[in-house]
Amino acid sequence: MKSKVLLQTTILLLLLLGIITFAFRVELAQAAGVIYIQADGSINPSTSLISTLDRVTYTLQGSINGCIEITRNNVVLDGAGNTLQGPATSDLGINL
Repeated sequence: MKSKVLLQTTILLLLLLGIITFAFRVELAQAAGVIYIQADGSINPSTSLISTLDRVTYTLQGSINGCIEITRNNVVLDGAGNTLQGPATSDLGINL
C-alpha cells in the first residue's frame, strides 16, 4: 500500500514540475546595434528579428536590444507582444 502511494506521489510531483517548467517561457532578446527599415522597404540586417510580407507592416519576431531606424514612409510597426529596449547610451529606441 505504501509503495502505491509513493508511486502516485512521485508521478504527481513530476507532473507538477513539468507544468511549472513549461509555464515560464524565457525568451532571449537579440542584441543588435541599429536595425534599419530602408526607404525601399528592405530590412538591414536581413537576419534581424523583424519581418514583413507587404513592406508596409513590420512585425517584431522577438525582443530586441538596440535601435530601429525607419526611413520608409507609411509603415506599421507591430511589436507582437515583444519589447524594444533602446541602447543605454541613447534615449532612442525608434528613430523616424
